[in-house]
Amino acid sequence: MSTIAGTENGAWTRDTLSRNQWLVPLPAECWNELETAVHETAGRQTPVHELSAEHFSLTQCRVFASNLRRQYLDAGPKFAVVDRLPVERFSKDELTRAYWLLASLVSRPVQQTYGGTMLFHVRDEGVGSQMKPGSGIRATITNLDLNFHNDNCFNTVMPDYVGLLCLRAARTGGLSKAVSFHTLHELLAQENPDLLERLYEPIWWDRHREFGPDELPYVANPVFEDDEQGRPLARYSTYNIRGGYKLREEALDDRLELAMAKLAELFSQADLQSNFMMEPGQIQFVNNRSIGHARTDFVDDAVDPDHKRHLVRLWLRDRGSVQYEGTA
Repeated sequence: MSTIAGTENGAWTRDTLSRNQWLVPLPAECWNELETAVHETAGRQTPVHELSAEHFSLTQCRVFASNLRRQYLDAGPKFAVVDRLPVERFSKDELTRAYWLLASLVSRPVQQTYGGTMLFHVRDEGVGSQMKPGSGIRATITNLDLNFHNDNCFNTVMPDYVGLLCLRAARTGGLSKAVSFHTLHELLAQENPDLLERLYEPIWWDRHREFGPDELPYVANPVFEDDEQGRPLARYSTYNIRGGYKLREEALDDRLELAMAKLAELFSQADLQSNFMMEPGQIQFVNNRSIGHARTDFVDDAVDPDHKRHLVRLWLRDRGSVQYEGTA
């Protein structure tokens, strides 16, 4: 495999990225500010998604969030795990409120469904056997293996960043994984430029029933496009791509099949991954156009439903509107 030098351009491998380059301690000053803000909301009926950081004194949190975005998400490895909100001092509801306030200082939370969902609960709903193209059921709400992907990869305006707060880990499994699409792009450019070219061309995607009246259930987008500085931006999901072609009752063309097979080969290489177990109170942030993220299948506590694996997801985007499509 060709050598990837470092993280300056967002390209990294397991051997060029140390743990302290993505694990970011949350300063005690931030804990204290968030605890004060959360306690100020105690007893209020205000929904979490209506809390505004502007109404609280979060000076140190603003500095922390700004540095996190600049040094880790827009530069460096393009992902980070914030360690951590103090679970011993917060209830689950308080943890979620603190997470909302901190994440909203990184970037603006936006809707995650056409129905307006702002906070998405990532846990097994027991519907894995019902997944199929066009069903709207995503692996996110199952305990199945979740392959490398970018969130909302079929939408016109994707979230710039994705946040995941861990409230409860699984009994076993649920290993989180990250991979750099900048690294994959460089390897494809070096070794398979013809396949990389196909990934810049239109591809069909299943829209997971997230679309307006009279719209089609699939859409065409490339896997790669370049930003104004010529840097690659990615959108990918094997399941959504194959689902899009299934809905259209079409076969994938030969070049696309080969390109996806090559990506699958790269995704499977342990030396291209950064792997870690999310612990309660930790928050994972990823640059959604640069990092592919995944998790392995898991097994929950069979007795106590309150001890099931439970993460809370936020989509963050300053561009466009707060609405799901982001174009209004």
